[in-house]
Amino acid sequence: GVLVVTPLVDRQRRLCIPLVLCPREEFLRVPPKIDLGRQDLGSTIESTVTITNASSKQSQFLLIPVSQTKGCDLQMDDCTGRIPAGGSQVVCFTVTANELGQIAGQIMVRNLSDPGPDQFVVVTLNVGTADSRTHLFISFPDLKQAHDGKPTIDL
Repeated sequence: GVLVVTPLVDRQRRLCIPLVLCPREEFLRVPPKIDLGRQDLGSTIESTVTITNASSKQSQFLLIPVSQTKGCDLQMDDCTGRIPAGGSQVVCFTVTANELGQIAGQIMVRNLSDPGPDQFVVVTLNVGTADSRTHLFISFPDLKQAHDGKPTIDL
């Protein structure tokens, strides 16, 4: 982490008092990204995000789904909860893929017990159609199965 040191002056005593600011530790820990891979257009994908409480006291959280790109409908039922010290909680969410291409949404995580900056989990997926998958079929019309199980070709 980065330390910022700023001298403060006590004018009555003519002293410099150092002030050290340390980066704020996040007690609720979440993954920065969840990749749901390739999905078909119109499909609804169920997934989970795990929230871990790294503090020594119980924490209360709030989750807010935020759609980041057009075509990403991100929903969740259980948006608040409490996590005991050192514990974790798994929260389910769904994403409906309504547009072709790379889409993304965000889940905002807010610690209600120790307010600070919000954290974000980016949820990504690549949306295609069932017809966009590449299939290769090779046909050999003159290929016959011989009695010994080996293929033969009539010339």
